[in-house]
Amino acid sequence: NNFVDSFIAFLFAISGPVAIMLSITSANNIDPRDVSIWLFGCFAVNGSFSIILTLKNKQPLVLMWSIPGMILIGYVSWRALTLCRVRLHVALPGGQ
Repeated sequence: NNFVDSFIAFLFAISGPVAIMLSITSANNIDPRDVSIWLFGCFAVNGSFSIILTLKNKQPLVLMWSIPGMILIGYVSWRALTLCRVRLHVALPGGQ
């Protein structure tokens, strides 16, 4: 059934990045209050932008965060890179 398949994909898309983020934040000893604010902010901003884009374009457009994006954030926080160096790592693989 297509509905069941799409619902399972939806649950995976919602819960996958959250699980990775919780793993990253616990490994880096980030305050749980900051994590909850970050989670709320991600869902609230993506939800509000999705509603705005859907109303503007008159078709369903959903914004969500991604698992590769969360892994990149984990890599960056693990390496304790500055923002300038993060841009360099994203733009040039292996950048110093």
